[in-house]
Amino acid sequence: MDVELYVKNWRCIEEARVSLRPVTVFIGGNSTGKSSLAYAAYFLAKISEPEWRDVNKVLAQLYGVSLDGVVRSDGARRFYPVIVEAGGARFEAQSPDNAATPNTKPWRDHYLLPSQRLSFLRLSQLIPKIREAMSKHPETRPFLALASSLFETLKTIPVMPPLYFFLEDLTKLYLGRGFVRRREMGIGTLVEEVMPLLSLIAYSYVDPFITKLQLPLDLAPDGFADSAIIEQFVDAAREDSLLVIEEPEIHKNPITTINLVKHIAARAVEKKLTVVMTTHSDIAIKALLKAVEDKSLETQHVAVYYFERSAENPWTRVRELRVYEDGTIEELPDVERVVSMLF
Repeated sequence: MDVELYVKNWRCIEEARVSLRPVTVFIGGNSTGKSSLAYAAYFLAKISEPEWRDVNKVLAQLYGVSLDGVVRSDGARRFYPVIVEAGGARFEAQSPDNAATPNTKPWRDHYLLPSQRLSFLRLSQLIPKIREAMSKHPETRPFLALASSLFETLKTIPVMPPLYFFLEDLTKLYLGRGFVRRREMGIGTLVEEVMPLLSLIAYSYVDPFITKLQLPLDLAPDGFADSAIIEQFVDAAREDSLLVIEEPEIHKNPITTINLVKHIAARAVEKKLTVVMTTHSDIAIKALLKAVEDKSLETQHVAVYYFERSAENPWTRVRELRVYEDGTIEELPDVERVVSMLF
């Protein structure tokens, strides 16, 4: 089922209305508002949670700013009201001190995979490393609880936004269970070791060609690690949830990207998810179009929106690019420009 998203006066967006489907792709140049619109949806979902009703607290963890930092501004003045609305939930702020939060949830749950996710994931491995080092030195064990409390400390101190939200969403995937699991991916194997009592998740990598070689995540190829974390979120996400995935093509060759995007699409339809992907590449879109052509994905399950801004029109303009049943799409403007610049 489509979810209508309406956003007004949010960062560079004066007003935008889009229909979010199981798989929705935002494409356009840099600084055109793709992530801003996607993050607005995540913000609405987060502010709908009972423990995250404080607007400025949420924005501090999402962007590192208060409400005045995300309201549309031309440098001389700020344009209120700020409105974000979707799935029966509505956030509206008439001023920094007058904000009405939603009284219902737009999605069952929500997950954020920011463009910095791989760096964040590797940073999260610091605590398991400390734990392992301390286990070799008994005299340091009293400090283990202190190290493990670092996660909760990040909740009150917005370091490297949106680091805390990414880690919180990652932890939600495991629901307090403890286990060791292997995830075969073709380009390698991800080994997950979950220790719920200490809120620790340790990852390691098994080479696809030397299967006895198990390495820490820091030594895994970037494309493997990023694909693994995206697949993990999509597979473990609860039904009827929102997933925001920035630039799924990061660190990957085209074949890996195509396989990943097809996996995302299949799971999104199966689990009735709302997946919003931002991208700078047409590869993700073409992978979806091929799935439509092959009849493994229906046009009603995918939407593509093109974003643009200019000096003459500084506020984001969004238009839908229609996807046809034969797997074709309206021409992507940036693709035409690339071809003309190269040839």
